[in-house]
Amino acid sequence: MKAMTNFYRCKFSTKGQIVIPAKLRKKLRLREGTEMFVEMQGTAVVLTPLPKEPKPPRVPKAPTPNHVYEPIMENGQQIGHIWRWVGKAI
Repeated sequence: MKAMTNFYRCKFSTKGQIVIPAKLRKKLRLREGTEMFVEMQGTAVVLTPLPKEPKPPRVPKAPTPNHVYEPIMENGQQIGHIWRWVGKAI
């Protein structure tokens, strides 16, 4: 596999900020608010995007006040849900 090397010239602002060129941001899918891990390797600075935290699952509205939401989990991931009746039998 051939290593891809792209060089871009950037400047630091007075606040110590740099702008990552749009071409690289698009290629790496970097958006405003993307958190980065900053590492020093010799005299080089390496930026690595941190993985996004998953959004919590949305809990739908209960069919009645006597139902309790129970997620169905598999390997630590929610794969579905059920509504369990907790009221008195009629």
